[in-house]
Amino acid sequence: MSRTVVTFETYSVPSFQNPNDALATIPRVPKVKFEHIKYVDCENETFVGPYNLAMDQTAVCEGEHFSGEFEDLFYVNGLTYQWQKFKNGAWEDFANADKTVDQGTLTQTGDIRPRAYCAASSTEILTEVEQIKVNSAPPLIVNFQDIAYCIGNPAEIIASGADTYS
Repeated sequence: MSRTVVTFETYSVPSFQNPNDALATIPRVPKVKFEHIKYVDCENETFVGPYNLAMDQTAVCEGEHFSGEFEDLFYVNGLTYQWQKFKNGAWEDFANADKTVDQGTLTQTGDIRPRAYCAASSTEILTEVEQIKVNSAPPLIVNFQDIAYCIGNPAEIIASGADTYS
């Protein structure tokens, strides 16, 4: 048995209710690939890591967001995710950080990780820990020599305390 896909020259599919509409068509097999993705339930899986944590940046300024993604567990049903930070000797959950991708903030340099959990099998899946370095905002010293400036004249702001500024 052979199968073909028949479309009009406009590449629309002919009507199944009135196949005679397809008489003036051009038989074509478009270059389409279909892939069956099989999802599995987490309680039936054996998780053997290590699992990767991809960070957009590992050094941020105070108050700036870091972004990361828990990359390795695809097509698994039943997992819940939680991003955590290491604080005072224990792992603490970030609020509202329950997806595979997260943006968070830290007030000081610290370790973070995402945690996946399968409640059906009581299995915890962890990535390697990533340290996020938080650079404090440099002191900004403004030293004005003049109090008034005319339009078009340059003004200079002198900052100190950091290697680079943006």
